[in-house]
Formats: sequence, structure tokens, C-alpha cells
Amino acid sequence: MNPTANSVHVNAPLTDFSLMFQQSADGFVADKVFPVVPVQHQSNVYYTYDRGSFNRPQMKERAPGTRVERIGYTTSTATYNAKVFALGHSIDEQVRANADAMIDLDMNATILLNNQVLLQKEVAWSNAFFTSGVWTSQSTGVSSGPSGSQFLQWNNSSSTPITDVRSMKRSIVLASGNVGEPNKLVLGRQVYDTLLEHPDIVARVLYNQKAGDGDPAVVAKQTLASLFEVEEVLVMSAIQNSAVEGASESNAFIGGKTAMLAYVPKTVGLNTPAAGLNFSWTGLEGSNATGSRIVTYEWLPTRSTEVEIEIAYTYQKVSGDLGGFFISAIA
Repeated sequence: MNPTANSVHVNAPLTDFSLMFQQSADGFVADKVFPVVPVQHQSNVYYTYDRGSFNRPQMKERAPGTRVERIGYTTSTATYNAKVFALGHSIDEQVRANADAMIDLDMNATILLNNQVLLQKEVAWSNAFFTSGVWTSQSTGVSSGPSGSQFLQWNNSSSTPITDVRSMKRSIVLASGNVGEPNKLVLGRQVYDTLLEHPDIVARVLYNQKAGDGDPAVVAKQTLASLFEVEEVLVMSAIQNSAVEGASESNAFIGGKTAMLAYVPKTVGLNTPAAGLNFSWTGLEGSNATGSRIVTYEWLPTRSTEVEIEIAYTYQKVSGDLGGFFISAIA
């Protein structure tokens, strides 16, 4: 009797491959929209200036021998308060002792917890700012016959997304006193995909791409940014699973079917206008520039290694006039 395949080989885990579903960080945009402002204290105040005083024409003709008329401006203060969020993962010493060599329990814990930070921040930012009623300028997409502040939804081939974005930019510039041209366009994933198929855009996106240009997705975003006259197009491709543990996955894009325009500065400092900022508390020991830290320690009562991640921050709208929102950009 000859040996069988099962009798000459014992199945063992592969040492050069394992399957893990870790979301790409490229799909998360929250930290790319609002600039990070590292702060040493969990809460504090910052000054705001009266915009009207700077935009009101007040120069007057001066008669000989007369004193120049004086003008002024007013200031007020606003506050921030960085909230602390944390999550942990336990590695039991018996599990560690029995784990196969290709399973790096410490690395897996770090990947798991870092992904949770990205999810928490993306969901928090989207719920607070990627929604209606937040920004001074907003417009609602309709399936037909737009009027007033409405626009024809961009999945309609007769719609005019480039014109709609330019109109929103004018509204933001007017409302904000022309402190800066809106420079970031944030798109829900479905909205982005729809725009790439729009007849007013598709030719310029696809046919302007040349052989050897590289990643088509990167080229498409750059082309859209050029068409909409913004510095950057950000696509919310991150997903969240709303199902409880043990149930079948229920995945959905975090961004939804909406879009947003905003002006944010390249660098943040004194006398800086911005739609929103990310105040990150870096004063806690071990925190990095975004207010995040990972702590690992041995917990003797359970004979386990505890891995904890903590982040202290707050996304804050600092000027509603510097943002614009497209409700129901597509059907």
C-alpha cells in the first residue's frame, strides 16, 4: 500500500503569507482637511478679530492741517477643549507562549488599535462637519428643476458640477471677506466615482492621462483639482462596519453622498484664517505631534501584556464662513 498525500505531510501555517484586512490610511481624510495645531494644555483660549473692521472702506480725504481720522478693530476669544479617547488590547502570556512564530501579537495589537484611532477620528469629523447646517454656504442637490440654493444632482448628465463648485466658491469668498480662495474639495467616495463618469469631466480626466503617468487614481484627483481650481481633492474612501460583534458585516462609506469645500491654510500661526483646526494635546508624556501615544505594560493580576492607545484632540470649526457644503450631491 502506497503512502497517501495526507500521510506524508502535516499541514502547518505558512511563514510567508497571512491574510489581514487593514484599511488603507489613504482613505481617511479627517487629518488632511483640518490642519493640526499642537497645544501644550488640554484647554485654552485663542483670539478672534472682527472681520468687518478690516473690510469696511474708511479712508477719507485729508484737508491741510487736519488730524487724520482714527479707526480701530475689536477682538474676542474662543475656546478649545481637547477630549481624550483611549482603547486597549490584552495579550495573555499563555497565548503568547503558544503562538506560532509568524504571528506577531505585539505588531497586530498596534495595527488593530491604530486602525481604531483612524476610524474614530474619521467618524467624529464626518458627523460634526461633513453634514448640513454647519457651514454658512450650503446647497442641496435635487433630481430635477433646481431653484434658489439648489443644484441638479451630479449623477444627472445635464448637471453642471464645475459651475456648481465655482458658485459655492464665490459664496464662501463673499461670506468670509475674501481671506482666501477655498482650496480643498472633500468628496464622498460615491460622489467622486460619479464625477469621474460625468460627461463634462470624463474626457478631461481620462484623455489627459498619458501612458506612464503613474497611478490613474492619483492622476484623476489631480485633474479634478485642476478643473475645480482647488489645491487638493480628498476622497473619503474609508468604511465603517456598523454590525455588532459576531454578526455579519454591514459596511458603508463614512463620507456618504455629499461634498464640501473649505479654505484652510498651509501653515497655522498668528492672524491665520481657517475653516477648522485640529487642536491636538501634546502635553501628555509620550504624545506625538497629533496628541497620540501607545503605552505597553505588564499586568500581573491577569499575567498579560496590556497595549493601550490614547489620543487627545478636538476638531473645531473656527469659521463657518470658510466652508461650503453640498447636500445630496448625487441621488
